[in-house]
Amino acid sequence: MLYNPWRDEHALKCNFPTYSEAYQHFKDTIEEQQKIYEPFSDTVDEAKRLLNENEHLEEMWDELAPQTYSENAKDLANSAKQPDKGIENYDIGLDLGLPPSNAEDEISKQYDMPDKEFRQHMRRLNKEQIEFVYDTIHLLKTQEEPIYRFLSGGAGVGKSYVTNTLYQFALKFFNKKAGEEFALKKILLMDPTGRAAYHIKGNTIHSAFKLPANQKLQHKPLSSSALNTLRNQIGDVKLIFIDEISMVGFNMFNCIHQRLVEVTQKKELFGGISVIAEVDLFQLKPVMDSYIFSTPRTGYLPLSTNLWTESFKMFELHTIMRQAENKSFAELFNRGREGKQTTEDIDELKGQGIAVDSEDYPWDAPHLFTTNEQVDSYNCTIIHISQVLIQFTS
Repeated sequence: MLYNPWRDEHALKCNFPTYSEAYQHFKDTIEEQQKIYEPFSDTVDEAKRLLNENEHLEEMWDELAPQTYSENAKDLANSAKQPDKGIENYDIGLDLGLPPSNAEDEISKQYDMPDKEFRQHMRRLNKEQIEFVYDTIHLLKTQEEPIYRFLSGGAGVGKSYVTNTLYQFALKFFNKKAGEEFALKKILLMDPTGRAAYHIKGNTIHSAFKLPANQKLQHKPLSSSALNTLRNQIGDVKLIFIDEISMVGFNMFNCIHQRLVEVTQKKELFGGISVIAEVDLFQLKPVMDSYIFSTPRTGYLPLSTNLWTESFKMFELHTIMRQAENKSFAELFNRGREGKQTTEDIDELKGQGIAVDSEDYPWDAPHLFTTNEQVDSYNCTIIHISQVLIQFTS
């Protein structure tokens, strides 16, 4: 497979009854290629043979450095008794080419928008947007109890814009509140995915709450050291914004609640911290988890309280802002979002298509396909219509 070109595993047999017979047929070619890419294979085989012939390597090392051998044996025995913390403390950012994280600056610095720019943001809000912002800020200012709100709406209604404006409004309020330490973080802005968190200048849920990077999504108490570090980072937080809440499942939501209870040492919901969530629940669903509003049917989970349905109040935006100049097209997509598209909507979308054999077909435009076979077919077509063909031999 390494030294003979192929696209399909079944094609490796090349009309031979078995893979073994096909290998015998191409054996000379394979061995020639192997000599190029594995020039030291004979040396490695000879080294393996010498190792296998000598059965007393451990005893020879013991005689040469007995103290070192004894210490290594003790270390190995002790390490077997220690729990593996690799998964819990694994920095997945290294796999993505990001610099190693620092415990002191893992929580993103809060950007305080200049007052002039903030006032411009406020002026752009429409009636229902500004009502939501003012009502939320009023509750944060006047009541001691935490608030739990969910901002939703179709495409183009300005959910992200409202969330950003509300975040800046709340940040200015907490920073100027009498008796509050300015340097301490009062608000967290987070998202389930790294790319989205970077886009909103926030943190991922996993990094902010030290959730293990595995698929079990079960709450694991932090060690004393890790818990103290997290308390120093988010112990004074009053408000949490969660973007793309549709990708946060039932189990992850419970993990967030339990971690905040652990950090604040309060048995209240989310440790007594206010939470504002934002997204369109018709978008992406959680990975390896049930919907946030759907209680799983496994184990004892059906007996537990659904934090989302029991505590969060929904506010829905309706006025389309992004495609204000093409309102009919935006309304078409919103009908499709709810599965209520009409025959006219379908005809409108079909009318936007362009035939592959058209003279002005945009071959260089990004193409999306549903199967690998379609991707391969398109790539082969592009290769054949290109004027310059560059071939690399591996």
